[in-house]
Formats: sequence, C-alpha cells, structure tokens
Amino acid sequence: MSFSGLRAVATAACLLFAVPVEAAPGRELIGLQQQFQKLHADYVVQLNSVRERCVELGLTPMAEEIDRLRELPKPSELRSEDLPETAQSNPPDVLTRDARTVWNRLRDLRERHAGDVYLFARRVLKAGFSGYAYNMVREALRHNPDHDKARRVLGFVRHEQRWVSALAADMLRNGYVWDDRFGWVLKSHLPHLEAGEELVDSRWMSAARAAEVRRDFRKAWEVRTDHYKIRTNVSLEKGVELAQALEEYYELFHEVFAGYFSTPDQMRKMFEGASSRSVAPPKLVYYYRTREEYVDRLKDRFPQIAQTNGMYYTSDRTVHFFHDEAAENLATLYHESTHQLFYEAFDHERPIAEEAHFWIVEGIACYMESYRRSDRGVSIGDPSYIRFENARQTLLVDRYYVPLQELSGMGAKEFQHHPQVGKNYSEASGLAAFFMHYGDGQYRDALVAHLTQLYSGDASIRSRARSLDDLTGVRYEELDRQYAEFLREFVP
Repeated sequence: MSFSGLRAVATAACLLFAVPVEAAPGRELIGLQQQFQKLHADYVVQLNSVRERCVELGLTPMAEEIDRLRELPKPSELRSEDLPETAQSNPPDVLTRDARTVWNRLRDLRERHAGDVYLFARRVLKAGFSGYAYNMVREALRHNPDHDKARRVLGFVRHEQRWVSALAADMLRNGYVWDDRFGWVLKSHLPHLEAGEELVDSRWMSAARAAEVRRDFRKAWEVRTDHYKIRTNVSLEKGVELAQALEEYYELFHEVFAGYFSTPDQMRKMFEGASSRSVAPPKLVYYYRTREEYVDRLKDRFPQIAQTNGMYYTSDRTVHFFHDEAAENLATLYHESTHQLFYEAFDHERPIAEEAHFWIVEGIACYMESYRRSDRGVSIGDPSYIRFENARQTLLVDRYYVPLQELSGMGAKEFQHHPQVGKNYSEASGLAAFFMHYGDGQYRDALVAHLTQLYSGDASIRSRARSLDDLTGVRYEELDRQYAEFLREFVP
C-alpha cells in the first residue's frame, strides 16, 4: 500500500470492534453495548433494502461495500481498516442515473447512522467509559469518513479536500510537501532531491557524498512525523519507511489501548475539539547502520547490549535498534516501541513492575510484535505468529508452565534472571494473547486496567496494582485452566 505524506502524520484506522477498555464491565456498560447492537441492527435492516436495489441493478461493488458495513467482526478480532484521506461527498461521474440515485441513498443512510453513533459515543463518555467512547467515534467514521466532529476528536483538520493532522496542515501551508522517499520537504527542494542531490549544512551535494557525511551519526538524517522523530545513518529512504510504519503502529496501538491513554476528562476535551495528540514532543528512535555501531554506541551504558536486537532506554526515552541486511527486524521495533508508548504516557522516570507482575510488561510487548499490515488495514494477534507458536510448544508439548499466580509474583530481576527465562517469555506471550482474546475479549479491559496501574505516574498506585485475578473476578486456578483451553484453540 502506498503511504501518502499526509497519512504519515495522520494515519487513522476505523475501529472494527466494540470492546471497552476500562475496569471489568458492569451492568451499565453491558447495557450500553446492547444499545449499540440494537442501533447497528436497525441500520442493517435499512442497508439490506439498499443492497436489494444494488443487486437488481448489477451494482456489485456497492453491494460488497454494504456487506462490509453490515458486518461487525467478532470482538476477539483486533484489526482496523484505513480511513480515506480524501473527502468523499459526491458520487462518481461514471454512474448511471439509477446507480447515482442508489449511491445517494446509501450515502444519506451512512451519514445518518454515523451521526447516531457519534451521539451515542457522547452518551458513553458521559457515563464515564472513555475507551468505549473513543472506539465509537472510530465506528462512526467507518460509516462516514467525512463526519467533521468525529474527525476533530481524532485530531484531524480539513485541508482543501483532504483530512490531515494539524502538523500536516501547518507543513502544507508553509510550502512543504510529503514524499514517500524523502519525507516532508520544501516543494522548491523536491527537484534537487529527485535529481540525486541532498542539502547538507546548507549546501547541495550529490546523494552519494551526502551519504558519506551522514555515516557520522552526529550528522544523521532526521525524519519528523506527527508522533516520531527518526534519526538514522542508514538512508533517508529507510528513515521515511520506518517513520511511516511507526505512525501506522501508533494509531492502532492507541485504538486498542484507548482507555490507557484517554481519561474521561481528556476525552471530553477531544470531543470539544481541544485534542492534544500532536502537542506532545515526538517519540525518539535511533536507527543505526550496523549492529556493530549499535553495540559500540551503547555498550558503556549496557554491557550486555550485544545480546540484544534492540532496546528502549527509559533514561533518554529513545528506542535504539539497527539495520539488518539479512532479516527485516520490524518485530523488534514494535516490541521496543510498545515499551516506549506505555512508559512515555507519563513524564517522569519511574520503576515499572520491580516487585511483581513483570511478566506482562514483556508479554504485552511480545504480543504486539504480531502487528501486521494487509491490503485493507492492520491487525494484531495472528495465531500463526512465532511467539504464539512457541507458547503452544512450551505448554502443550514441553508441558512447561509456571502458574499465573507464581509468575505474577516475579518482579523484573527475578523474571529476567530465571533459569527458564526463554520459556517464561513464551508463556508471557501466550498469556498476553489469552487476556486480549479469550472469550471474545472478555478480559481485555481488565488487562488494560492492570497495565494502567503498573505504569502509573503515581507511585502509590503502582505499588498497589491490582492483580489480574482481582480485576477479572476469576481465581488464578481457573485462569490457568482457561489459558490451556485457549491455546488449544488459538491456532492458525
């Protein structure tokens, strides 16, 4: 898929599940979910009427689009579709008069439903369920990508006929354009870049000469997007490619963990158009040309750095990793970026899970390595991912398992220095998938609440983080049994 410049700073994916991420669901939340199901069912009845007319007229693409709109994927599925970047208010010119009538009817129906879902999202927020409200805003945009208020909640602004982020709009107004090879560049500089020149220290030089200069990491290329600043001495193109991948990852991450990042007060400000998503300083990522340089630059701080493929350093709040010609290492990038995104939700340095519950800190990062892009959108949690294959091997074949209560009692040092640390990482990966997917995601909200407490900026909350048996209301022994059941069924 081509990643346009505007998407690089404003990627958005439309939510295809409706599972909240606050504390364990109560009657009020279940009632809201049932209201949404009723709202969607009424919409489907109207869609079916339009679809019948599509079939009569042989409008197959429109009928297929209606099929997509009718479907609500299982809550256990964590996947998103891309929002269109260009506003879509008028029917295509090639349509016949009858087809244009059907198109307008479908558009009106979609707009009405999106408006109803948006109003429902405001009711959900008023009830205190910020994560669910955020998810419903994305659901509204699935049906009407041009819903102005929903777009503003997510930080978009309209620039000419495109939906872009505030940063993208500023860049465009200031004469910059996005190029998938070079990132944000002044429009007047683009001919030089396309001719094989680069601007270094205010001088144009050949790209080959510039690459020699940029080998020195102090003069590395920098790629800036909405949420990231990438420094790299690999190549400008690789830096841009990396930034694009991270922006897409960022959007899905915030979608899945909406309740972690958005309190009811923060969500109210977003609904009022005061989103702060592009105000925070960018996340830093250093991407080195070789493993040797990666090791050399970090070995004084981390004597064991040679045993790693990447790391997130909390003191400088930077993800460090390196280019590998033999293998794409995006899984490492997503792993370390997961640590970064959770940790940097708060400003100050703090220890995380030093005394207990450390398994989920690594387990959720291993789980997020399964992030993948397809033609239609992005997803996480593919059962065929290697971490989950290892989890099945560890439990079902090797018969190795540390009971969850015992595993939860391990802090960072005990977990990372355990004699079976490799198997424990596999178990942690499987358990993270279990809490994200079991029973159509019934424990997902409890897991996010658990992570919120473990990463909290308040030391008293971190020290008293509630255990998962408490948050789910299910005894550890039963969770152990359910995990084994889950792994037997969680297969490609």
